[in-house]
Amino acid sequence: MLNREAVRLKRLLKKMKSVKASNEEVKRNVQEQEALAVKMQEENSSAAKELQEKENVCGKLKERFEKLRKTVSELKFKYNKDTENRRMYKENTNEIKSIKDRLLNMKTDPNYMQKEQKAKANELTKDRLELISILKQKTKTLEELKSNKDSSGSQQEIAELEAKLEEYKQRLKEAERDRELLPGASKSEVARTCLLYTSPSPRD
Repeated sequence: MLNREAVRLKRLLKKMKSVKASNEEVKRNVQEQEALAVKMQEENSSAAKELQEKENVCGKLKERFEKLRKTVSELKFKYNKDTENRRMYKENTNEIKSIKDRLLNMKTDPNYMQKEQKAKANELTKDRLELISILKQKTKTLEELKSNKDSSGSQQEIAELEAKLEEYKQRLKEAERDRELLPGASKSEVARTCLLYTSPSPRD
């Protein structure tokens, strides 16, 4: 009798262990599904934000397109009257074509905006590097004029060069500001670039 109860008890314990292991497995699966759900929610939120941004850009482009089309329609009547109207007609027509192309690209290529922003960033980077190169050359020339006591360069020449330096610095700041306005612009990169043209004056 005792042997039967012992066997029965062992079977019951084995079954309880099996149920417990099954519960643990179910619990792990639930946790994994919850984590997956959170990740999918974050991805959906990011995708929705990107879609909203594209829709806003498309809306602005369509609004601009309609205004330009109306302008072109009005200019058509005056096309043959004077050169200025013909020039404006051509400019607006080209811009309409450009907007049409952008809208088409945005519909057919989901990564078009990122590519466009990258191309713009590369263009601004190229402009910044050219300005920095000019600034370095002008700064070097100015320092040589100031340090050379026997130089025949007049104070007026130095003043003109300093004014030119300020002009190039202002242009560089404007280029940096335009770069910062682009999505994904790195502030550390902008700060590093600013340091490239900041050079102490011999008088400091």
